[in-house]
Amino acid sequence: MKNGPWSGAPDPTVCLDLSAGRRCTQEGSETWRPSWNCAVADVSARELLGGVQMELFDNNRWGTGTCGEAVTAPPGNSICPSSLHVFTLDELTRGAWSQACAQGSFEGEVVAR
Repeated sequence: MKNGPWSGAPDPTVCLDLSAGRRCTQEGSETWRPSWNCAVADVSARELLGGVQMELFDNNRWGTGTCGEAVTAPPGNSICPSSLHVFTLDELTRGAWSQACAQGSFEGEVVAR
């Protein structure tokens, strides 16, 4: 992540808008290199291949910070604005994906069940 309009390191949170609803990671605390280790939802491969809206923002405790919580990005705290990520068969096969924007990037793991 790059330095943005906020002061100090952000409290980064990633949210995915899924058919089951909005699911977010817990808030990273004052860090430029967060690691969430958070399983946000069970999602079908069909839904992932159809695309999922994702965003990364500086949470600043607008939620409780629990994995899977639905959180709305505070105004002006966007790091990577909401955008559609269409998963590829390669990403599903490898079990890994990434998303990038001008201010930062984030990556995740896909685990078959």
